Amino acid sequence: MSGIKFNHVFAALLVLSALSAFVIPQRYTARAQPQVQSLFQPVARPVRSVAGWINERLIKPPERDARDKQTIIDENEQARLDGLRASLAALALISLLSLFLSAHLPTRQPTAGAQPDSKT
Repeated sequence: MSGIKFNHVFAALLVLSALSAFVIPQRYTARAQPQVQSLFQPVARPVRSVAGWINERLIKPPERDARDKQTIIDENEQARLDGLRASLAALALISLLSLFLSAHLPTRQPTAGAQPDSKT
């Protein structure tokens, strides 16, 4: 039986991938990457043209907002403040609920030598 096990090979591959990702410069590792873009070119070009045609026919161009810039900024600021207030309200509710539920926790440490009550 071989002395090399799966874990050894897996660890070596992890070290090699970490080295190629973080230590070895990209100009050296780019040579090892396969250049397969030319294989997809016969499919990609017709698909791109068909998708562009469908996009032109079916998708409406986005409508411009008639409001001025400052109105949009003010509305966005108000929405952020409303969201912040809602988050703080939810946080306050959760903290009050946790305070209420923590009142039922034991107040003293259980002792090691305590015997349970037994009816004998």
